Amino acid sequence: MKPPGFLSNLSNIEIGKGDLDPASAARILQALYLPPHSTPNPGHGKHTYFSRGWRASDVASAEALSEALSGAGLRLVSDARDQGEWDEERVGGIMDGCGAYAAMLPYRPAMPEMTSHYVLDEWRLAAERGIPCLVVQRPETQLSARTRELPGLEEDAGDSQRLSEYAQDLAEQWHAPRRKPHIFYSTEFGNSELHKRVTRTVEAVTGLPSLMGQDVPGPVQQEIVRMVSSATMVVADITRDSPNVYIEIGAALSAGVPVALLREGPPGRPVFMLRDQQVYDYATEAELVARAVKVTYRCRRFLKPQQSGA
Repeated sequence: MKPPGFLSNLSNIEIGKGDLDPASAARILQALYLPPHSTPNPGHGKHTYFSRGWRASDVASAEALSEALSGAGLRLVSDARDQGEWDEERVGGIMDGCGAYAAMLPYRPAMPEMTSHYVLDEWRLAAERGIPCLVVQRPETQLSARTRELPGLEEDAGDSQRLSEYAQDLAEQWHAPRRKPHIFYSTEFGNSELHKRVTRTVEAVTGLPSLMGQDVPGPVQQEIVRMVSSATMVVADITRDSPNVYIEIGAALSAGVPVALLREGPPGRPVFMLRDQQVYDYATEAELVARAVKVTYRCRRFLKPQQSGA
C-alpha cells in the first residue's frame, strides 16, 4: 500500500501481511540508525576518543577543538548520546579501540571543579589505559591538584592556531589501539544473504564494521584468529555446534574479548565450557537480526566523518 501524500517525504518499508521476515526486520532497524555508508570506512582512520559537553554554551569551544583534531587526521569517536546512563565498562570498551584521547572541559559552575564529572571520569579512564591525552581546560574551570596531575592538560587560549598545534602533537603521539574497532560474527558458512543482513544491520546500529571468517584473505586460519582476538566483540551462533565456531569462541575468550552467544530454538544449556555464558535464543531469522542488534548495542558509538583527504 502506497503511503498518503503527506508522508511521501518519509522513508517507508513494505513488510507484507504475514510474519515479519529477516529482510524487513533488517530494513526497519537500519532505517532507525545512522547507516554506516554515511561515515565512510568506519573501521579506518586514527580513532581518537573525544569527550565534550553538549549544552549550548559548550558548542563553540568543543567544535573548535573537534575541527582541529579532524584537521590533524584524527577520527573522532565518542559514546553514543542515546545510550542512557554512563557506564564505565562500555566507555572503556570503546576507548580500547582508540589510540588517543581528547577533551574540551565544559564549564559547570554548580559542579565540583566547575566541570563535568563525566568528562573527568573519561579522562581518568584514558589515563589508566596509557592512551596519549589532550585535555583543554576552559579558563572558568577550577581543577583540583589531583586532577591537574592527569596527563595532557593544556589551557584554552581561544587561539585556533594553538588548538591546531595541540592536535598535531596528539596525532604524533597516537599509537595503535589495544583492540581493532570491529565486531566479528562467528557462524557457519552458507545462507550468505541472511548473514549479510545481520552484519549490515549491526554495522548500521553500532557504527562498527561487522566481519566474518569468509571475509578473510589467506592465510585463513591465522588471520581469523587475529581478527577474533583483536575484536571489540564476538557474536557467535552456536545453533549447529560447529567446531569452527567453538574454536573462534575459545580464541575470543582466551584474548579477553567479550562474547555473546546466539542459538536457534528453545532455551537449553550450552556445552560445559560455555555454561558461564548467557545464551540469547531466537525462533525466527527476523528474531536473529534483532538479537544480534540487542547484544551489540552496548558497542554503539558516534563516529565523526573524516575530513576530505584526512
